[in-house]
Amino acid sequence: MTAIKNTSIIEGNLADEPKCFQKNDKWAARVSFTILHTERRLNENTRQWEDGRTTAVRVDFHGQQAERYIRLIQEHEGLFAKGTAVVAWGSPSDNPNAYTDREGKPKATQTLNGTRIIPDQIVNQRRQGAKRNANPAPAAQPQPSRSIDDDPWANDTFAPAHPEEPAL
Repeated sequence: MTAIKNTSIIEGNLADEPKCFQKNDKWAARVSFTILHTERRLNENTRQWEDGRTTAVRVDFHGQQAERYIRLIQEHEGLFAKGTAVVAWGSPSDNPNAYTDREGKPKATQTLNGTRIIPDQIVNQRRQGAKRNANPAPAAQPQPSRSIDDDPWANDTFAPAHPEEPAL
C-alpha cells in the first residue's frame, strides 16, 4: 500500500489579521488565516491590467503548531498584518469554511490544514519600494544608500521557484 500526501501552496494577501484561539480545558490552540488571491490579466486591447476572479482560502493550524504561531504573532506585531503578502502550504481539509454572505446566500471557501505560513518578503519589499517611490522623502531627510531597485531578488528573473522552509 502506498501513502500519498497532497500538499497545496497558496500565495496571496491576508484578508484580515489572523484569528488566534488559545488552548483551554476543552480545545487545543487554533490559528486561522484567510488568504485572498485576485487573478490579474493584461487586456490586449487596452494594454491595461484588469482584475479577474478572487479566490479565498482559509489556512488553519492546530495544537502545538498553533501555539508557536500565537507566540510568533505576539512577539512580532504586524508580521501577519492585514494585506501582507504570504505563502502558505498544507493539505486540503475535508471540511470547507461554510458561511452565509451579506445577501443571505450560503457560501464556502477552501480550507487547508496548514503546514507552514511565511510572509512573502520579495513581494512585501517590492511594495515598500513602490510606496517610497510614489511618496519620495522630503529633501531635508537623508536618502538611503540602497533601494529596492538594487536588490536582485526584487526582480522576478531571480526569484526562487519555491520558497524554502524556514525554521520556526
